[in-house]
Amino acid sequence: MRTWPKLDSTLRKRSRGTSPVRVIARPAVSDGEADLLRSAKTSTESVAALPTVATAMPASSATGIIQPKSAQTSLTGVPRNHDTLLHRFALEQLGDDEEVVACYLPQFMRGMGWREFEQVSYSRTARYTETDEPLPRPSSHEFSNASAMRTILENPELFQVPQVIRVDRLEALLGRHPNQLFVRSVLTGLREGFWPWIDTHYDSGYPSTWDNSWAPPPSERERDFIASAGGPRAMITSTIPSRQPVREAWTHERFERELAVALNASIDISSAHTYGSALNSWIEFCRINKFSTEPTEKTLAYFVVYRSTHINPNSVDSYLSGICNQLEAVFPQVRAMRRSVLVSRALKGCKRIHGQPVRRKNPLTLGHLRKAIDSLHSMPTHDDLLFLAILLSGFHALHRLGEMTMPDNPRLRNPRKYTKRESVTLNAESYEYWLPAHKADIAFEGNRIIIADQAALKYFLLYLNSRDRLLPFNPYLWARENGQVPPRAWFIKRLKHLFPDPNIAGQSLRAGGATHLAEDGALPHIIQAAGRWSSEAFQVYLRKHPMVLHALLRAGGSGIRPSSSS
Repeated sequence: MRTWPKLDSTLRKRSRGTSPVRVIARPAVSDGEADLLRSAKTSTESVAALPTVATAMPASSATGIIQPKSAQTSLTGVPRNHDTLLHRFALEQLGDDEEVVACYLPQFMRGMGWREFEQVSYSRTARYTETDEPLPRPSSHEFSNASAMRTILENPELFQVPQVIRVDRLEALLGRHPNQLFVRSVLTGLREGFWPWIDTHYDSGYPSTWDNSWAPPPSERERDFIASAGGPRAMITSTIPSRQPVREAWTHERFERELAVALNASIDISSAHTYGSALNSWIEFCRINKFSTEPTEKTLAYFVVYRSTHINPNSVDSYLSGICNQLEAVFPQVRAMRRSVLVSRALKGCKRIHGQPVRRKNPLTLGHLRKAIDSLHSMPTHDDLLFLAILLSGFHALHRLGEMTMPDNPRLRNPRKYTKRESVTLNAESYEYWLPAHKADIAFEGNRIIIADQAALKYFLLYLNSRDRLLPFNPYLWARENGQVPPRAWFIKRLKHLFPDPNIAGQSLRAGGATHLAEDGALPHIIQAAGRWSSEAFQVYLRKHPMVLHALLRAGGSGIRPSSSS
């Protein structure tokens, strides 16, 4: 009696010690089947010298010992279309009528194991391995490349073959595979690495190696990266342990898009519009006079003297700032050129030659505010209350008109700057609201506005009641009857109708509030903080002559309030 060799000796030992072994008895064989067995034995002698072999089949649902039904099917009803080397060799092993067969299939081989004595219905991939040619190996001239071989031997850590397959165990399982040349090529690839199916024969003049590390970085971005890293091979390590949250990596396109958005938001929309106008002026100047648009100290000086003959030299100074902002990304030295001695002296000389007296609008006074209150109709509309509330709040809080209205140009409007209704706080003698942004607040940090004037509080409450009744779902504090944030032109039109004086304009509110604080004896730094000025530019808003302010302060607040600036 002869038994089949087991696939796994470890499993065989465990089966003997823990569970009974199923025995498959070979049924009787007819005369025709005996002839078939003798024919199979003769045909396999020339293709295999192994004592036994396992038949390949993806055993997706079989575990442990093969069921007897499968064995009987293999012996008595073998399909003719499965006449393969494995099947013939399996039949050759069944020569004795009294043979007892015990087969084990490891659990980890489900669906891909070579099962002994099983109906031949395995996958195409398994069948192809019987006839596939061995996997390719490197050409002989590759081993004669002394430079490449020396690199591999000196740097074994760079040429490791990481894999999780236990090659020795796989080799033992494939010991009975009929195509051993193919098996050995696969095992060699798993141990040493697979060679791509390519011909690497080169001409005699082709170099064996090519070192491209000396080449300079192709772009400025890569040069900056290498410089910031301390060199091409510098490594930055941290000695402080930290837990970094898992974040999604960005694509290069997203980096470029986000950078463009950030650069575009570096200046305010209105400032960008003004700077764009200055750049257009520069381009037109270069086109007319046949100059290159690339700035130099001489062409910037030419621009100063040319434009100063057409507009105020102070405006030319602002134009230069806009040109520098727009061209700095392309020509980084433009600001240094702007500050050069040649350009600075040219601008200073033009201011001396073409200088004009400064014309500033008159500030509003308490008399103007009383006139506005007295002119209010006995049955005011919502827009009438809105205008008066803006006028009083702008005067006492030193508001810029743009902080309470929206620009006339739709392209310059930014809803983030609009004051919200929910930020209002009412007190017994004052009212407050949050100003989200202003000209000097580039980071949208905001400011808390507090107004303690009783007249302003009275008419602000009247406006707020009307607004909440008509526009309960409008999010903005300042809103017209139609729900729109009041445009600047709407307020200026009403202001001109109330005060026909051409020297009264939008900045008169801010100038009037600053002058009023100075008349009351407020210190300069208090005025600067109240008006949210980032520099001492607030001094130009004090429209009282210093001697007049000095006389008022010495009088000790006698109540003298001239109705117009001195």
